[in-house]
Amino acid sequence: MAQFDRNLWFRFNGFDSKGKYMICTKGNGDLTSQFGVNRSINEEDGVGDVPVFYGVKDECPTLEMSITKVVNDEIAPFTEIELSELTRILCKKEYNAFECGGLVYYVIFTQGSLWRVGSGQGVITLNMRLSSPHAYSPIMLNSVRCAEEKEFDVYNKSTYDDFIYPDIEIKMLKGNNIIIENVTTGQIVKFEGLDSGEHIYVYNDNMKQMVSKLDSKKNIYSKSNKEFLKLPYGRNKIKITCEEAKVKLIYQNKINLF
Repeated sequence: MAQFDRNLWFRFNGFDSKGKYMICTKGNGDLTSQFGVNRSINEEDGVGDVPVFYGVKDECPTLEMSITKVVNDEIAPFTEIELSELTRILCKKEYNAFECGGLVYYVIFTQGSLWRVGSGQGVITLNMRLSSPHAYSPIMLNSVRCAEEKEFDVYNKSTYDDFIYPDIEIKMLKGNNIIIENVTTGQIVKFEGLDSGEHIYVYNDNMKQMVSKLDSKKNIYSKSNKEFLKLPYGRNKIKITCEEAKVKLIYQNKINLF
């Protein structure tokens, strides 16, 4: 499977391959790649010809990647020390960020093989298991300072889901109340009666938690209107109303494979 184009550099768990190890494709290798999402349908027989539909289950795929060593844009032989070091870097026991071609994949390498000629030149082929059915954009950050009122646009460019659910970080500089409104949808996220100088973090996608960074025992959820911000695909106009605060929206777009 040729999910990754050739002649690309990659980063994995902080290791940058640029200038040394390049993604490649073998001469007569399989040039097909996954397109979209692999999923199964959960349903059972109903009355008549129409089954009862309960939803779908998306699969976390295993992708193949091949790398070779390059020096001054020429294929070069691997040394034994380099091969040993690559096994240390790549063969981790937990999911780590693999960045390539402007996308981020959270992966574990599950299988590998090495092909070499007598000179030491060769190709390492690896299977990577993704932690999700899709890739991600790099972490996106919209950071604003609001005094009384501030409007700005946030763009959801996800191709996997219709909505994204950004984390929100709020540092209150003055006042005790803040409203974050998605003008596009009419949704309002509100906090009232906050302590002076409060520092809030809202964990949104999957987690749904509101915490104080100043005191983990505070019940921040009780000071909210129990809403978690969501952004539909495309342009979202966000309006913040408060006396004065710093606000960050933090998210990653979910990107289908192709």
